Amino acid sequence: SSKFRANEDVDCGETTIGYNPQLEWLSYHVDIAKAGKYDISFNYGTARKEQQTLMMFIDEKFLGDFPVTIPEKGSWNCIFKDTWKNIHLPAGKHVIRIMFTGFGYNCSKLTFTPSAGTQEKAGY
Repeated sequence: SSKFRANEDVDCGETTIGYNPQLEWLSYHVDIAKAGKYDISFNYGTARKEQQTLMMFIDEKFLGDFPVTIPEKGSWNCIFKDTWKNIHLPAGKHVIRIMFTGFGYNCSKLTFTPSAGTQEKAGY
């Protein structure tokens, strides 16, 4: 339990946002040092077996639907990770929003790594 958004139905712990309902969204304020293609990793937990996707937006512009792998054996702990590759992101300050098309996810973080083997890495 948390005092975060106390008047809303949000389950939030120290490192995890839990049990996201259908069409729930999370916004991340980012400062992208260099425009280019990035691999975006999503850490999550789920015991659901339904195939789902995340919709991703940058500054309210739709980037695409990204499939979430259905784990063989589910867990509500954030032990699973999917990575979507070669997503073009512009330099500067932006708001990245992810929206859950289904329900029943716990999530802990997004990690952005430049594609094509560069060394920079940032987690949000």
